[in-house]
Amino acid sequence: MKLVLVTETFPPEFNGVLMTLGHLAEGLRLKEFEVQVVRPNQKGERKHLDLLGVG
Repeated sequence: MKLVLVTETFPPEFNGVLMTLGHLAEGLRLKEFEVQVVRPNQKGERKHLDLLGVG
């Protein structure tokens, strides 16, 4: 099954949200889910959304 997690926080930021999201994504990946994380662009990045594969 494919899942997309949407978050405002992802590397290079580092906080509790990032840690929780990382654990969730890894746990889902271990259960054979295909997980992608979508986050808004960070300052200085291109104008479109980045899709970040996890796992």
